[in-house]
Amino acid sequence: MNSPNFLKLVFMNTKELLKNNKEEVHKFNQQIVPKVFIITVLTLFIPIIFAIFRESMRQNVPAYVLTMVTLLGLLGLSKIPKLKPYPLVFVYIFGLVVFALFLYLSIVKFPTRPAGSILTFFVVVPLLFIDHSFRINLYAFGMFVVHMILSFVFKGVSLGSVDLINTFTSVILGMLIGRLFLITRLKQFETEKQLKIERETDFLTQLYNRRKLYMDLNRLDQTGYQEVGTLIIDLDHFKEFNDLYGHLTGDRCLQEFGKLLQSVSKANSVKFYRLGGEEFVGITLNMSKEEIMQLAEEIRMSVKALNIAEKNLTLSIGISIIPIKKDQSVDYYLEGPDKALYKAKELGRDKIELWD
Repeated sequence: MNSPNFLKLVFMNTKELLKNNKEEVHKFNQQIVPKVFIITVLTLFIPIIFAIFRESMRQNVPAYVLTMVTLLGLLGLSKIPKLKPYPLVFVYIFGLVVFALFLYLSIVKFPTRPAGSILTFFVVVPLLFIDHSFRINLYAFGMFVVHMILSFVFKGVSLGSVDLINTFTSVILGMLIGRLFLITRLKQFETEKQLKIERETDFLTQLYNRRKLYMDLNRLDQTGYQEVGTLIIDLDHFKEFNDLYGHLTGDRCLQEFGKLLQSVSKANSVKFYRLGGEEFVGITLNMSKEEIMQLAEEIRMSVKALNIAEKNLTLSIGISIIPIKKDQSVDYYLEGPDKALYKAKELGRDKIELWD
């Protein structure tokens, strides 16, 4: 990587990446909290074990034990359901607890030595979690200032100057590596997100595809809802429309209908999928029978306003409202609205039917 590209990467604006991948960032931080705490606690066992063989290290054991107990207590608190949504709070507190240990070792226990372990601390901390760079850097720089002041006060100008150079280098290195880690991770999230969208989205209508529909239906028993409302929508006489006006016009028709369903989805708690061809599926978990019927009527009337190729389109809709049951196949949820759809077609199309 040449210098211009490197500098461009370091100073790139990550605000949008953080915003677009907010859920992924939050999930990452939630997963990293217990790992960081446990690894740190296990690492603190090492100097305690060495203290058995080295008398000079035994006086530090209480500090290590106190830090371990504090971290385990924080780990326990982080698992409380009401506190789980705030992983960053625990990560920042974790940093302060570990910093207090290294500050004690650097200033109190070894005042005649240059700072040692705390140098590693300043490099590693920015790599532990994902947050806005200015917060991480302000956090690290604040601890650096505290250490420097205490170092000059208790160690003197000579050792304080050495600590200043060493810890400043560590802080800058930590900030730089942390920044690169942040950008790399966010770009990875963005790539994974785009790949997921490609796997789950119909390229023509930009609605969810059949794969995503089957995944969601198979997970309905994990939603906590008791019933599911399902709509199967079919554009009437679409094959004849395609043959008469051509596939390009047919595709434009499907694209426009996809936009219509997207706008309906934004205004209502319903997800739409392209089942295949001119068939679409809607899934809703918290709408009453009356609300679903009203929604279907809204879609039926709205499609007539599309006026593709100066032709008024119509559609037929089959609806079912059934209990969500564990370990049911996809057919269990689609069979009812499918039968209702065919009944709507038999009755002359441009109709809505509810399966009982």
